[in-house]
Amino acid sequence: LFYPRGEYKRYKSGEFGYTFVVMKEWVQDTAVELAKIQKRSGNLDYSMRKSSAMTSVPDVAFGPPGYFNERGVSQSDTNLSTIATKLRPGLSL
Repeated sequence: LFYPRGEYKRYKSGEFGYTFVVMKEWVQDTAVELAKIQKRSGNLDYSMRKSSAMTSVPDVAFGPPGYFNERGVSQSDTNLSTIATKLRPGLSL
């Protein structure tokens, strides 16, 4: 969920409930959402091998609109990634 606030926009996590503010022109990284969907759906490899891929995926990531080189690699070194997880029962901070 996004809420405009002047030159910024506020993001609120639906699942974990945290909020933060980012620059209005920054965009959400769609690759993170794709990785979360792939993690939830599981690997479609039916060989019964256990995969260690994608053990930790950020909850959300933002950054300035991409500026890519000729190989398609982002040239921006500024971003915000948030990792969130549920605590085990009985564990508190």
